[in-house]
Amino acid sequence: MLKTSQKFTKYVFLKLLFIISLTFCLGMSFNPLQDLQVSIGQLVNAQTSDVIQMEEVGIELYKAGDFRGAIESWKPALNAYQKNRNRPHEVIVLEYIARAYQQLGEHQQAISNWEPVVSYYRQIQDLPQMARMETEQAQAYISLGQAEKAISLLKEAVEIAHNYKDMPTKAAALSCLDDAYRLEGKYFLDEEIS
Repeated sequence: MLKTSQKFTKYVFLKLLFIISLTFCLGMSFNPLQDLQVSIGQLVNAQTSDVIQMEEVGIELYKAGDFRGAIESWKPALNAYQKNRNRPHEVIVLEYIARAYQQLGEHQQAISNWEPVVSYYRQIQDLPQMARMETEQAQAYISLGQAEKAISLLKEAVEIAHNYKDMPTKAAALSCLDDAYRLEGKYFLDEEIS
């Protein structure tokens, strides 16, 4: 019975010590969860900063003509955006990578990167941007000798650019469309264009 009494006293003492500690912490405005939140926030900001830096390094390498180096700098940024489900930034990096592959003459790789970009802009209903991306994707198809695929994309791009009065995109798409028709042995005026 003595042991039970000692256990009870010890239990009461620990409970009292806990309540006093909790009261003291609350009185001092100590919040261990807040510190954890701050640490997580700092970590996320540091990771975001690193990803942005990778993008910027890639842009500088691209401007310097080091397209392969740019791609290698952008791939970890792309992976980070995919992991964090940051679709808008993921699409921007895919655009960068597609352009770099086009510069390297690796048109199939460029097309593989353009496809999710075009799909994204179609999904969010940003049709003017989609038309610009279709025009760039069509250039890769033309480079591969796949005029029919290019023509299909470019006709849509011309129509969208016309409807949105986006004259620079319309001019670029029409110029590419002319190249695609010539690739098929046709003249631009042989086809109806909106």
